[in-house]
Amino acid sequence: MDALVVGPGLGRDGVSQKVVQQIVKRAKEMNIPMVVDADGLALVCADPTLVRGYRLAVLTPNKAEFQRLREAVKAEAEGVCSEEKRILQENEGGGGTEEEEREKVAAVARWLGNVTVCRKGQPDIISDGRHTVVCDAEGSWKRSGGQGDVLSGLLGTFVAWSKAKGKLTPHDDHCEGVPTLVAAAYGASTLVRVCSVAAFTKRRRSMTAPDLIHEIGDVFDRTYELDETRQLHRNSNL
Repeated sequence: MDALVVGPGLGRDGVSQKVVQQIVKRAKEMNIPMVVDADGLALVCADPTLVRGYRLAVLTPNKAEFQRLREAVKAEAEGVCSEEKRILQENEGGGGTEEEEREKVAAVARWLGNVTVCRKGQPDIISDGRHTVVCDAEGSWKRSGGQGDVLSGLLGTFVAWSKAKGKLTPHDDHCEGVPTLVAAAYGASTLVRVCSVAAFTKRRRSMTAPDLIHEIGDVFDRTYELDETRQLHRNSNL
């Protein structure tokens, strides 16, 4: 297995959650990178140690999920006098400036031992606590239910490709430039946004998440494929 996506469609059933806890623990033992979204984040909120310090994990909360994650992390910080605790407690309503929002995401990532956090919103903020980037690529006028699931699937794919290329290590403290998982999250976030524009152009207000999936191939080619790669593809079809 190259990568694991945990959460979309999981549900909150106690038995399922316990089974997934064991799967996550086993994946960590095997150094398998993972993307945690949706109901998988409920597991992390209940027990932040599940991912703490596992730098092959990417969490993808929306604003509401991030607030719950932040509350769980803040509860652990009680009794600790530190700059991190101050940042975690500031702006409880989530209405801070973009710089303040970026620092809150970075603070949560640091408290969790430098896992990567991609907080979805406008814009998406991505940080591993050391490096923070913002994806503000234009999206469509409609956000469909299930769009976050498309993001977690694409991110899982990008992470798997990174592992296959030997770009991921469990304890990489010396990254040159943007760390691989931060870059993967940024790439997936951008791709979803561009796909949503393409889908909305065709479907308008009837757009649903599967419409984004249908756009992935063409949008990926336009957004990421190099000219040399396109030429190879054309030559292979001659």
